[in-house]
Amino acid sequence: VIEETSLFLELARDQTGSQLMQRLVERCHGNHFAAIWRCLLIPNARSLAVDPSGNFVIAAALERANNNNKT
Repeated sequence: VIEETSLFLELARDQTGSQLMQRLVERCHGNHFAAIWRCLLIPNARSLAVDPSGNFVIAAALERANNNNKT
């Protein structure tokens, strides 16, 4: 899990990688999104939110989570 977390965070903080991670959180299966949300995004939300690239990943995840709660 540590290796996956490190890779996810590294990509989320990279200009090109953040676009990939953004698409991942927008389009992955609901069960996968729930795991990403719980295990990767929530524990690292503060550091990603203030990162120039990572904030786009958090924004996409928050939008999806908000849309999921509306349905």
